[in-house]
Amino acid sequence: MWDLATGKELRRLSLEATVTAVSFRPDGNALASGSHDDTVRVWDLATGKELQRWSHDDDVTAVSFSPDGKTVASGSGDNTVRVWDLATRKEQQHLPHEDTVYAVGFSPDGNLASGSGDKTVRVWDLTAGKEQQRLPHEDTVYAVSFSPDGKTLASGSYDNTVRLWLWQPQDLMVAACERSIRNLRWDEWSLYFADLPYTKTCEHLPVHESVIAHAQQLAKAGNVAEATALFQRISDIEPSATVDPSAEANRWERKGKLEKILPSADKVQAEKQYAEWIEMASEAVQLDPTAVANNDWNNVCWEGTLAGQATVVMRACDRAVEHAGNDDPDLRDSRGLARALAGNTEGAIEDFEFFIEHTKNPEQKSQRQAWVGALKAGKNPFTPEVLESLRGQ
Repeated sequence: MWDLATGKELRRLSLEATVTAVSFRPDGNALASGSHDDTVRVWDLATGKELQRWSHDDDVTAVSFSPDGKTVASGSGDNTVRVWDLATRKEQQHLPHEDTVYAVGFSPDGNLASGSGDKTVRVWDLTAGKEQQRLPHEDTVYAVSFSPDGKTLASGSYDNTVRLWLWQPQDLMVAACERSIRNLRWDEWSLYFADLPYTKTCEHLPVHESVIAHAQQLAKAGNVAEATALFQRISDIEPSATVDPSAEANRWERKGKLEKILPSADKVQAEKQYAEWIEMASEAVQLDPTAVANNDWNNVCWEGTLAGQATVVMRACDRAVEHAGNDDPDLRDSRGLARALAGNTEGAIEDFEFFIEHTKNPEQKSQRQAWVGALKAGKNPFTPEVLESLRGQ
């Protein structure tokens, strides 16, 4: 030991082989040493006497006192890190590497790092005796040291690098979230955390839209209970979510049913199966009153009538007119034609006269006036030629 002020030797401690490592106890009253004689020794600096000796199975290449001074960690050519208890004088931990351990160092809160010829830096939880992190180099690691706050770990290697590590999971999360622009997608969460309920990995970012989409798809597929639970989870972790989970799941279940009904309805309409279309459309509007537009009802009314199915499509005609408040002349005109061909002459005249009064199409107005005159005279103005000409209107 040397006096830094005078440069004089204060004390000399003799061992039987090369000394490879030394470390002061935090109170400065004791010193640990590691040697090629396979021993870890603790010395009383006031007297120069050896207080304790422990043995490895090969050269001791690293030693370090813990921050509280109660334990000593050592690394050795026997590929182990060992932690020794000064009070009991016994080995407390026996931690494995795959090659010589060249460096050990404590964090301020008592975690231990070690560096080895196996090209890894390892961080150990000494309470549990478990490895917390394994950090890679490309060659032997000869030095490790924690920052004063314990959040950063530095390591030096024969690969010609010094590396700084954020080794604690919470610090890694903070760093990742500072760089991230989104939370995990549903497929990512399901891949890595399938057994855990979804949560936001970065609290300041919103729930990823794919999670909401998954809840919607569950509901549309009929899995309402599962969808409700996921909507509830989203509501719990996302302050901006204001929807009622149960109501939202039911709403998307209805959408799923509509998505099955409406394409089928289009298909049967194209096939002129108007009775089936009306049943499907009626089911759709029970799920969502806006699911089928008035124009769609009117188109079926007009097409079905011209296809010789006036009686079948009358429900579509009536619905179109009623939902428009009975005051749309074009819808009244469609129903008038259906009524006429279904034998409801009085109703047909009523609808046509409304159309005549409100239309701005002089040609169609004149045509309907002629129809009304014929109907009142007990005649049928709807010859095959007339009906054929109406297909383009």
